[in-house]
Amino acid sequence: MNTIRETNEAHGFESEVTDENPGMFSQTMLLVVSEISEALEEFRNHNGVRHIYWSDGQGGTSDHRIEGLYEKPEGIPIEIADAVIRLFDFCAANKINLEGAMLTKMVYNNKRSFRHGNKKC
Repeated sequence: MNTIRETNEAHGFESEVTDENPGMFSQTMLLVVSEISEALEEFRNHNGVRHIYWSDGQGGTSDHRIEGLYEKPEGIPIEIADAVIRLFDFCAANKINLEGAMLTKMVYNNKRSFRHGNKKC
């Protein structure tokens, strides 16, 4: 997570919530939602869940990266990665122990009944 934070700071992206910018929390959470929405759009456009392709930024795409032409990675895995990167960056900037929180939640989930609440998914 620290490498993600360092990269984002170097590129001018801030994620720390302070008294001066309390809106950073909602902004970051909505940006995560937007990345997930982009993954959904990839799926709706009939792209496979593991398919990564490359774009030229002007509507052209290729299944292979071609330096100087098709350089931007696209696809469901890339959009999911974007969401995770934003979350990791937020946690690093705000000193959130994400690993500890995940372990706490997993312990709780292991105690829950099968499909608690009889939910389909």
